[in-house]
Amino acid sequence: MARQAQGTVAVSIELTELDTQAGIAAAATNLQHVATKARQMSSGTANGEIDRVWSTASGSVGTGGASIDLVGSLTSQIAGGATTSFADVQYVYLENTASAGNLLVGGAANLIGILSGATDRIVIPPGGALLLDLGTAGLATTAGTADLIPVAASAGTVTYKALIAGRSA
Repeated sequence: MARQAQGTVAVSIELTELDTQAGIAAAATNLQHVATKARQMSSGTANGEIDRVWSTASGSVGTGGASIDLVGSLTSQIAGGATTSFADVQYVYLENTASAGNLLVGGAANLIGILSGATDRIVIPPGGALLLDLGTAGLATTAGTADLIPVAASAGTVTYKALIAGRSA
């Protein structure tokens, strides 16, 4: 039986900025700031479709770092523990669940194309999260040269959640 995946990714940010001026005739001014994005994905291997999902709610990493290897070493939570490999990645979600210490993303060779250089890093502070929507085509992975998402702690040990969605072909 072929593996299938489907679902919706939705982000909504709705903030109100309020400016009240002192004085008798002053009125309050409101400004709404809204950013939304949603995409429904069906199962398959064409652009905009997914057939592979991997996640962990209990990742842990120290200052020495580790890598989420997208080709060949992730274990599926279904399919009898089979290896999950991604040919293309459409979504990457990382959340720092630690109370102290930054989660550092990047800073190593063989990184998928989310950063421009091997020494570049994204810093996710405690309680922070990062969601990358890599478009309907996604980012291609290449075993041994562009298939890693390196993570490390700025100090001590940092816990994190991760979710990756994409295609096998």
